[in-house]
Amino acid sequence: MGWFVDSAFRILHSGVIALSLFALCACGKSSGYEALSQVPVSSQGEANNERTVSSVKVDRAFIINWLKAGVPYQALKNATAFLEKDMQGLITNHEHLTIIDFTSASSLQRMYLLNLKSGEVDRFLVSHGSQNGGLKATDFENSNEIGSHKSLPGFHRYAEPYAGQHGVSYRLDGLEDRNSNARRKNVVMHAARYASFEWILKYGWLGRSQGCPAVSPKTMKQLLDKKLSGSLIYNFTILDTVFDAKPRYEK
Repeated sequence: MGWFVDSAFRILHSGVIALSLFALCACGKSSGYEALSQVPVSSQGEANNERTVSSVKVDRAFIINWLKAGVPYQALKNATAFLEKDMQGLITNHEHLTIIDFTSASSLQRMYLLNLKSGEVDRFLVSHGSQNGGLKATDFENSNEIGSHKSLPGFHRYAEPYAGQHGVSYRLDGLEDRNSNARRKNVVMHAARYASFEWILKYGWLGRSQGCPAVSPKTMKQLLDKKLSGSLIYNFTILDTVFDAKPRYEK
């Protein structure tokens, strides 16, 4: 992404306070501000109806918009750095980027779906594993083990949708050694009643899963409509203070 991106992030980090407005209401959507400048992000996209390795322009105003919406600065920087380093084409869908902020409480809309083309951001509730903690996910030790009932940290890829016990869900592929067992653990994005505002009103926080990022049925339908297969999903945790991921370059 080069010196310009790093400079842009430094400017934003020093000059923008990320605001998080949390209320018990439907997930909102906001569009990106008027273009200020263009920040290149290396990616694979469509050009003249042919798939080519090209540069996707992420507007600097989009980054400001995402920070204001509550996306953690470090999470955003780590995720864009991962996309830049993905020279093997693990991520084939560059329409969207998903960031789950597992440093925040489950009673907050801590899942961010970022539109890399328009700058729009959608926010959703999302659950964590029963053994990661209560209101917050704080324990990720041995999370990659089968049967840990813990959500996995780090970078994943939305894989194919399939019809399972929770309805149509997305399989997830782990892209790092620390989450390499995601598919073997059957970690999927699925719908659940306990991942809703109604559940929060009754119990104070979301129900917990066996390690899957569970969302409400309404949210799941929205995610399926977006056709996210092939795009990046980043589980940002207390372990991820700096970008040090070593992508597992396996298809």
